[in-house]
Amino acid sequence: MLDVNARSFRGRLCEYTAGNRYIITPAVLRTVPEGEDGDCIVAGAGGRVLRFMGNEISLDRTVMSTASSGLENAPVIVGNVALVSLPLPEKLEFPEDVEAVIVSNAFDLRSNARMLVDQVIKLRTAAGYNRLVGMFGIADPSTLALLCYMGIDIFDDSVAAASGLSGIRMFPEGEVDVGTPVDEDNREEMVRECFKVSAFIE
Repeated sequence: MLDVNARSFRGRLCEYTAGNRYIITPAVLRTVPEGEDGDCIVAGAGGRVLRFMGNEISLDRTVMSTASSGLENAPVIVGNVALVSLPLPEKLEFPEDVEAVIVSNAFDLRSNARMLVDQVIKLRTAAGYNRLVGMFGIADPSTLALLCYMGIDIFDDSVAAASGLSGIRMFPEGEVDVGTPVDEDNREEMVRECFKVSAFIE
């Protein structure tokens, strides 16, 4: 069940419950090693697995195109979650029992603002108001607010973590090359930025 507690433009503060589990959005899902619990992305030998509201969904599908390839992938439904890959199919529809729509390969949109806007509008329109929408591989502390106000509810921390491992410290104002691994600092910055966005939406 999705309750929208506050709105600002397309940004919203939601509480989603499924059985005895709940998540408050906007939210950043952490990438964790195998063995940890909760809503997260588990990175292991078998690839990345999304654990979300009791569902386990492989994010590394065997056939996946990039956003710029022009090849469409049909959504994969697991429980009440639809996993879609960019580019989005021309006709995008979801069964009524789908409550969350997740894009697993949004990284390609980081360098193409026009395509980002088009794909987010298409995704949010197809998902409708009563579903959560997540995009993975795209947000960092400098873009999280913009993406929230465009209507995205759920993010991962992969861009911030990968940049941090390369010695790039990320802030809402920009990036600094510090030359040493700062992945945990970047992950924490993502959480802080998400908290600020939630407060301003409210």
